[in-house]
Amino acid sequence: MRVVDENGNLFGSINVIDAIVVVAVVSATVSGMTFAFGINPVQILMGQSDMTSTETVNRTIGVEVRGVPPYTSEAIPAEGAAKSSNISVRDKTVEPTTVFVTNESGHFQQRTHPYKKSVTMTLQVQATKTQGNTTFHGTPLKVARTLTLDFENVTVNATITEV
Repeated sequence: MRVVDENGNLFGSINVIDAIVVVAVVSATVSGMTFAFGINPVQILMGQSDMTSTETVNRTIGVEVRGVPPYTSEAIPAEGAAKSSNISVRDKTVEPTTVFVTNESGHFQQRTHPYKKSVTMTLQVQATKTQGNTTFHGTPLKVARTLTLDFENVTVNATITEV
């Protein structure tokens, strides 16, 4: 028996062009689902992945809040749980914000801002882990990502500096 017969059918029953189209559509669908949703449909069909597996985990992260007024830096608690109770401050350091200014000759110089502060903190957060991705309020816990932190007296945007 020939693989492709005189009518262009694969194994005598399937048109070669139709088979190629079906393979291309299935490949595009699998690739699209993996890219768009972060899931692998092949693993799901094989029973190797559970899409509903979500767990709460505690993570220690380092964050920095730059260029805030002194009253904002003072409103962030030094230690303890925040309003939402899923954030706990472990360590807090407040320093003047470093800025770069141009001198008379046009060169940049590093100076401390006379007013604004930078707050560096170590936080314990209750994060959500789903399919190997750890997030806090929907934001992946990765260096350089920005988190919105709601403390009792103040809400700030902080940049993750270490995970």
